[in-house]
Amino acid sequence: MNQDTNYEAVREQGLGSQSKSKLSTIKESVAQGLQSVSDNIRKSTGQRENAIATSLAASIDDAAGYLRNLDPEKLGDQFQDGVRRHPGRSLLIAGAAGLLLGAWIRR
Repeated sequence: MNQDTNYEAVREQGLGSQSKSKLSTIKESVAQGLQSVSDNIRKSTGQRENAIATSLAASIDDAAGYLRNLDPEKLGDQFQDGVRRHPGRSLLIAGAAGLLLGAWIRR
């Protein structure tokens, strides 16, 4: 019985590290993609659109930086705290999302 418990704990720990590794890889890939988009926006605009393009590129850079610094564990904790503090709102949002998803699937 004790060996089974140890095996499960080691297995869960291994799956957790694999998931974190994959998430980190995906997160970095998306951040690099955003960085590439912002670089392309900066390169492909004329002087007339330059102010808008610069602002858009800066926003995309900010999003890429946020994504790179994002800690999934903290994000999960923040989500759980929000649900605990506002359970009614959370249920309404989940219900609305379910209705929208159901309508989208039926189409």
